[in-house]
Amino acid sequence: MLRTFGLLAVFTALALPQGPAQAQKEKEKDTKEKGEGKVVFKNDRFTYGVYGQTRKSDKFLPGDVVCLSFDIDGLKVKDNGEVRYSMGFEISKKKGGKFESVQKREPVELTAVNSLGGGGFPSSVIWSIPRDDEAPGEYTMTVLIKDEKTDDKPVTLTKKFEVTKMALGFVALRVTGPNGVHAPPIAVVGQSLEVQLLLVGFEVDKKTDMADVHVTVRVLEGDKPVLEKPFTGDVKASKKEAPGLLLLKPYLLELNRPGKFKVELTARCNNSKESVKETLDLTILDPAK
Repeated sequence: MLRTFGLLAVFTALALPQGPAQAQKEKEKDTKEKGEGKVVFKNDRFTYGVYGQTRKSDKFLPGDVVCLSFDIDGLKVKDNGEVRYSMGFEISKKKGGKFESVQKREPVELTAVNSLGGGGFPSSVIWSIPRDDEAPGEYTMTVLIKDEKTDDKPVTLTKKFEVTKMALGFVALRVTGPNGVHAPPIAVVGQSLEVQLLLVGFEVDKKTDMADVHVTVRVLEGDKPVLEKPFTGDVKASKKEAPGLLLLKPYLLELNRPGKFKVELTARCNNSKESVKETLDLTILDPAK
């Protein structure tokens, strides 16, 4: 999926061409390799979806979605605000002490319009992690940017992340509008948002072939719940209905007042007795002030 503001996404279901194996030196820190041009990456971080808050960890579960967000600065901007550039990326996995390419998207020419002026703008790259036994391991995501208006060399950003063994956890966690379009965790009074979530790593009862998960959602202001009674629900599905991936109903947030809040999501597998918790920040502004 390509979008004019610079979102470049690839999903494992797509039959993308495989790039040649590319060995990369392992570094202690994430690297930003700057070419001879003036284009630079800034503020790179893993986020909960496009526009989402920064993830506290670079560890992901099989079936999760890696969203690398960053700012691109220094591109040449036309008088009308138009920016033309190409962007591609590559996913590499550590095998036998070397990082080898597992998936590659060749650079695609994109156009953005900086309506507010300036040479910088935000962008994201998304990769869906396979949900299989081969997924765990160490990875790098390398993004390549080239200004199509100059002869400068491309610049790259390389970010490391890890895919852990399968365990109970939320994946593809993000905030959207009611129409499912990505939304930031910052909104105004009167808006509605939805928290989208999937669950992996749950246990299926061997006798009944049923998944059985108890979900709790609380909104906190500080450490105090805003409602006396949290949302709770039991989700049951057959192995055929949920083959390793349980789709949970989006949680609707009707934003009636300003403030800083946290949305606390908890899931408990009633078969394995294991629990997992995730928390998302939410800031609501008063447009009248």
